[in-house]
Amino acid sequence: MEMTPIELRRKDYQVLVDNLGQINTIRFLKQMGCRNGDYTKEQIDN
Repeated sequence: MEMTPIELRRKDYQVLVDNLGQINTIRFLKQMGCRNGDYTKEQIDN
């Protein structure tokens, strides 16, 4: 049975919290937040 996008997102968050804890989950999500630009170029430049 396929999950809805909302169900999938909730499960994703729960996996992160279970493994990283609440504070580190927040830190991780901030790092992975929306970015503008070219991800591949940023990785090469760093």
